[in-house]
Amino acid sequence: MKPITGLRDFLQPETRSWLEETILPVYVKQRRWFASKDKAVESIRLTDAEVIQMPQGEILIAEIEARFEGGMERYQLPLGIHFRSGLTSEVVEQLKLCDIDVGVQEACFTDAFALDVLPLGLLACMRDNFCFDLIEGQLRCLSLARLQNIVFSEAPKIHRLSAEQSNSSLVIGGRIIMKLIRRVETGVNPEVEMVRYLTERGYANTPPLLGEVQRIRADGKVSSIIVAQEFVPNQGDAWEYTLQFIHHNEAALAPYAIFIGTVGTRLGQLHGVLAKPTADAAFAPVSATEADITGWADGAIQQLHAAFEAIAKIPELSTPVSRLRDFVLSHRQPVLSAIPTLAEAGVGSLMTRVHGDFHLGQVLVAEDDAFIIDFEGEPAKPLNVRRAKTSPMRDVAGLLRSLNYAVAASGTSHEHFFKQMSAAFLDAYRSIEQSSIPRWLTDESQEAALLDLFLLEKSAYEICYEVANRPTWIDIPLRGLAEIMARVLQLDAETLDA
Repeated sequence: MKPITGLRDFLQPETRSWLEETILPVYVKQRRWFASKDKAVESIRLTDAEVIQMPQGEILIAEIEARFEGGMERYQLPLGIHFRSGLTSEVVEQLKLCDIDVGVQEACFTDAFALDVLPLGLLACMRDNFCFDLIEGQLRCLSLARLQNIVFSEAPKIHRLSAEQSNSSLVIGGRIIMKLIRRVETGVNPEVEMVRYLTERGYANTPPLLGEVQRIRADGKVSSIIVAQEFVPNQGDAWEYTLQFIHHNEAALAPYAIFIGTVGTRLGQLHGVLAKPTADAAFAPVSATEADITGWADGAIQQLHAAFEAIAKIPELSTPVSRLRDFVLSHRQPVLSAIPTLAEAGVGSLMTRVHGDFHLGQVLVAEDDAFIIDFEGEPAKPLNVRRAKTSPMRDVAGLLRSLNYAVAASGTSHEHFFKQMSAAFLDAYRSIEQSSIPRWLTDESQEAALLDLFLLEKSAYEICYEVANRPTWIDIPLRGLAEIMARVLQLDAETLDA
């Protein structure tokens, strides 16, 4: 391989082949954002790679294309060079692809997320609504007016939040949070679309949108690659808050009831904004039809079949968990028969845009308030599914299942905690829904039926996930599914532990 003199050398055929054949296949397997670690990668190519000059220096804007048997995935991987003139940050060492020598200087070739040149350069370009002309297409930096109101008196500090998540986020000067969207998908990004809509309509409990960066392909197709929002100072997410509260405050439940009630209020207010009539076709609510109801029922039945098949194949379980499995499998036909009736109750309810992947980890604890974040939906699903309108009760079911998980993950028995906090959340949510104009539900019986429908589907999904990824956690969704089934079938839940 020829000596490295700069970023453009990595685009030369010999160096590029070395990256694709030797470095990237190992590197991507170590990254949290790479979804297909369990698949045999046939090839990895560096694509759409081009060096651009930003105010703070050069960056190699690039994507990688991973091919498997029967499929392909694309990920965003901006790259840069870090010169080892002094101390090298932990994140640079964590995300570097390889060590290199640039002339007589020691350096490393790294994910540019680790370098300040990327966020500071993109922030400057967003302020100016600057557009880079690429060999094939454009890099378009866009901003809302409120970004111009955020001014730093000196070079802002960069704090990286999640270098190893499905996306990568950092905070600029304690005022702006910038997210690097890793998975490359063409089309309208639901995260950007939702936050823009909520910002424009004054919903106060999600961080407002400031700007974004889009990649425009030569054929006109668009991919969102960066989203910037105002940073909300917080004490972490509600998942960790819940675990800590259960651990330290077993006797005093009132503070948590207030908090989870606030979450219910904020979710209800979010759904209220999304339920209002609008000329924007992407957000205009629609009434659930028989076809929609059939789709809900079919989806739940399919997911339950998958869960039944998954747990039937588990070779060994402890006696208590085995009893839960026996209960679930022995009552599968009655619960499958009940699904169409549960779904039918939803005829006439409103279908709106929803969060789509709502759980405690998507809620920020901010003093005495709660902020809802991450509107991209379930990453494994295609964009059109994540942008589809559905029942807001899916979000309610997601939060209740997450609360159930948190209680179970605390390692002690707190069934009373789950019951009381679920009630506090639902009471607060109902208060908003019942006073909203328009309402998205017709009455409490419709709410109860749809909630059970989506709780069954969600817990069945969790079973499939745990069997594939964390078999030692299978007891949590299995118990959840058994308890929901017992309620739907009007059976005594105490028999589950008999």
